[in-house]
Amino acid sequence: SGAALDLANKTCASYGLQPVNFSPHSDPREDYPELQPRFGASYSVNRTNVVRFSAGKYAQPASTAYQQFNTTQPNFIALNQPFYATGFRSPSHRIYPEESYNADASWEHQFNGSDASFKLTPFLRQTKNELRSMPQDARSSNVVSAINVGRKNVKGVELAVQKGDLNRDGLYAGLSYTYTFARVKFDRFANGTDNTTALNNAIAQYNAYTKYCTLTNPGDARCRIDTGTATYLAGVTSRASAPIASYTSTGAAACFTPSGAPDPACAPGSIANPYWNMPVQNLFDPNALYPAYNAYSGATRGTGSNQTYVAPHVLTLIGNYKRGRFNVTPTVQFQGGAQYGRPLEVAGIDPARGCSALNPAAPAATTGSDPRYPAPQAGAPYDASTCAAGIAVPNPFAGRFDGYGQYTEPNKLAANLSLSYDVSTRATIRLDLVNVIANCWGGSNVPWRRGGKFGCDYTDAPYVSNFYNPGDVIQPYVAFPYAPNTGSVFQSATAGQANPFQLYATISVRL
Repeated sequence: SGAALDLANKTCASYGLQPVNFSPHSDPREDYPELQPRFGASYSVNRTNVVRFSAGKYAQPASTAYQQFNTTQPNFIALNQPFYATGFRSPSHRIYPEESYNADASWEHQFNGSDASFKLTPFLRQTKNELRSMPQDARSSNVVSAINVGRKNVKGVELAVQKGDLNRDGLYAGLSYTYTFARVKFDRFANGTDNTTALNNAIAQYNAYTKYCTLTNPGDARCRIDTGTATYLAGVTSRASAPIASYTSTGAAACFTPSGAPDPACAPGSIANPYWNMPVQNLFDPNALYPAYNAYSGATRGTGSNQTYVAPHVLTLIGNYKRGRFNVTPTVQFQGGAQYGRPLEVAGIDPARGCSALNPAAPAATTGSDPRYPAPQAGAPYDASTCAAGIAVPNPFAGRFDGYGQYTEPNKLAANLSLSYDVSTRATIRLDLVNVIANCWGGSNVPWRRGGKFGCDYTDAPYVSNFYNPGDVIQPYVAFPYAPNTGSVFQSATAGQANPFQLYATISVRL
């Protein structure tokens, strides 16, 4: 009712907030006209050399399911809250088609007096309105929408070499190699924020617990939160910034009481803030170029994709020996250089959310040699079993928040063999030996690297972080923030672990 809305607005105003500016009405129609001119040309230099060129604009429309999110009941929180943070103010969303401007050239050469040839193709693609996935269910990623986040630049080169003829007796060999380099630059959303805003707010929240931000440099940009999204449920869209402490109920201090109140004196019973003496962390540059991820981190731990979907180096080798009715075909596939890593991969205890001391009766308590603290400091160590919440914290193995593409996946090699024999013009026997060789090696030298067939692809793990007490036994499964991917390989550039050897026998009869 109007009276209820007026009361809600007055309540928001009493807290210095603004009411949510949201319309339940959707646009009656969404149109996205696109003109897509294209051009191609080829020139025969001589009988053994041909040069080709093509350029054009291409558009890929977004899924129609992305254009509107709503519920039968007037529930703003259910589906529209994630979109509100990026400037959408109704269930209708203008999700523009991805537009790419492509150009490539090729040089094709046939060696004189030989059945050998090669083709060299450099390529370039500039994309605007790049789409980023947005999971709509915090408990799973099965309900997914997308928004336009920025511009992507993809460039690389392809080389294809072949010798022989697959249709004739004798040897044939074909090799292809592709190098791809892809980076994304974020655009501003409708409300002035961008894809780094919520991420940087989470880092600023951590920084607020450090001595650097609380005592010595509270005006540092790394100690301030962007109010464009910090209180977006209240409709605050100002681009001004303010110290993050003003958006928490506690501020920060060297110690906290079990009720979450700051205690600079570190009285008996208060816990020592484990981040007090930690270094301040840098924010992510909104103008930087980032590896191409399907989804980028939001404001909380575990959001966003864990790896890029682009493997820079991909090589395929196909051989064939044909003798009458008999064929032998070995194949080899290699890929390397894929990147993984996510900024908000690690969660640590929130010292202002209900942590009790391990020994509250101890007088003049200090952290001593507690491994959860960087150095001895006043205050009692916390009892992790009592801490009720967590915040995003730096990866302790790196000493900072991980970057996108922070680590390199291992190289992956797979080799197969196919044998076939034409029994007659109507029947063929075929034997396929798959993954005769399947192994991984290399990649970043990190503590969680396993190597071999099991460690080809790394994903996030349920890392214990500092949610433990001294003396607790930490199981290997939770000892690191990343672990080999043994489950779903959805959106994985390296397709999980090396697959086992497989054997297939087939008899084909043509009637």
